[in-house]
Amino acid sequence: MSAASEPRFRHSAKLGQMVNFPFAASLVLNDDHAEVLLYIFLGANSTMPQTAISVAMRYPYQPLLADAKKPRFMIEASAKEVHHHSFPDNFDLITATKLADAHLQVANLVASPVEAIAPAAPETAIAKPVEFLTLASTFDSNSKDDETAAMAILEEANAGVALHAPKLVAEGEGGTYFVHDSTGATIGVFKPTDEDPQADNNPKRKNSTSEEEREQQRTRQSIPANETAVREAAAYAIDRGYAGVPPTFLVEARHSSFGDGDQGKLGSLQQFADNECASWDVGPAAFSVADVHRIGMFDIRTFNTDRHGGNLLCKPAAQPQGKVQYDLVPIDHAYCFPTALGEANWEWLYWPQAKVPFTEDELRYIDSIDVDADVALLARLGLGKEALRVYRTTTTFLKKGAAAGLTLFELGKLCYRGRNDALSPLETFCAAALPLGSEEADSALLIASALEKFCQSQCVATTSATTASNNNNQRTQASRG
Repeated sequence: MSAASEPRFRHSAKLGQMVNFPFAASLVLNDDHAEVLLYIFLGANSTMPQTAISVAMRYPYQPLLADAKKPRFMIEASAKEVHHHSFPDNFDLITATKLADAHLQVANLVASPVEAIAPAAPETAIAKPVEFLTLASTFDSNSKDDETAAMAILEEANAGVALHAPKLVAEGEGGTYFVHDSTGATIGVFKPTDEDPQADNNPKRKNSTSEEEREQQRTRQSIPANETAVREAAAYAIDRGYAGVPPTFLVEARHSSFGDGDQGKLGSLQQFADNECASWDVGPAAFSVADVHRIGMFDIRTFNTDRHGGNLLCKPAAQPQGKVQYDLVPIDHAYCFPTALGEANWEWLYWPQAKVPFTEDELRYIDSIDVDADVALLARLGLGKEALRVYRTTTTFLKKGAAAGLTLFELGKLCYRGRNDALSPLETFCAAALPLGSEEADSALLIASALEKFCQSQCVATTSATTASNNNNQRTQASRG
C-alpha cells in the first residue's frame, strides 16, 4: 500500500460479545492486508492511573466480494506484526483479562462500514458465547494427553467456524462434515450420530415410507443405527496409537449447517489426516509389511466390517526403503465393533504382506493386549453386550491364533464367509462351542480355552495342507524330469 493510498473503509466491533471478556476493537481493510486494533483498558479505581494500551496486528487477507454491501475478509496467516504502545487516557475504563486470547479471536470479525470508532461501554455484562464444538461429557475415558489434543482441535475449530461453516462431504454414505480453522484449512472430520448411514436424519438417505424399506437401506446389519460415532471414538481409544488411528473424540456441536438450528448434536470428531492418496490408488507394493500387519491386527480385533481401499490413506513414507513409498493411515471406523461375526471385509487380506509371519515384536504386542481392560473401556463408552462379546472373541482369537503360528492371512481367512454367504470357520466354531444364550458363553476362560484349541487345530491343518502341496509339487517336478 502506497503512502498516498487510503483504507477502503473502517469498522468497529465489540469482540467481547464473541469471547468471554469485553474490549473495543477496530478493523481497517487495506488493499492487501487487514489491520486490527484492540483497545485494552487498564485501571479500575481512583487509586490507579487511567491508562490503556492498544494492540495492533497486521494480517494479509483475501477479499470476498460476493456481497458488496457486506464486505468480508478471510485471514490467511498469523499476524505479521504485533506491537504495544500506551494509549490516551480519555477512554472509559474496563477490566482487561486474557489478552493473549485476543489474537485467536480476530478471525471472528465480520467487517461492515461505520464512520467512527466506538469503544465498549464500561461494566457491560457480556454473555459467554455458545461454542460450535465442545468435548462430550459422556466421553470420560480420555487420558490427559487425549484431552489436551482434543481441546486443541476444538479451539481451532471454534475460532474458524465464524468464517468457514462446516462442509458436508460428498463422499461416503452418511452425514460427514469437514471442519476448518480460521485460515480455511481442514483440521477435522465431524460425523453426527443422528446422521450416520443408517439413521433417519442421514442427509444422503433415500426417502422411504415403510419400516421394511428403511431396513433394506441398512448397509451393515451388525451395526446398530445411531451408534457409529461411539464406534469411531472407541476405535481410537482401543488402538492407543499402534495402528495409527487419528485422534478421535466424542463431541457436541451446534451449527445451522446441520439443519437443526441451535439443537446440539452428539458426534465424533477426528483429526484430519493429511494424505497424498488412498491405498487403492497405488496398490499394495508401496506399503511396508509392518504397516499392513498393524492395521490387520486392528481390523481383526475390532472386526472391522468396512476396510476398503478408500479408508486407508497414504502419506509419503517417513523412512522409504526399496519399493515402500507410503505410510498407511487408517480412518473411518464407524463399522467396527459389530454385534455379530458375519460381515468381515478387509482390503489387505490378499496383499502379500499378510502372508508374512509375525515378527517377535509383533507377537509380544499381541500377547500384551489386555482384553478385560479393553472390554471395560468399551463398556464405559456405551457399547452393548453383543458388541462386547464379539470384541472379546475376536481379540482372544487374534492372541491365540498368533501364538499358534498362524499368519495374518490365515487368521483373516478363518473370519471370511464362503460362497452363498456360508458361515465362516470362526462363526461355525463359535456357534457350536459358544452358543448365544448359554450361561457360560461370555466366560473369558471358556472363550480363551475354546479358541486356543480351535487355532491350534487350524495351524495343524494349515501345516498339513502345505506339506501335501509341497509333496505334490515335488512329484510333478520329478515326473517332468
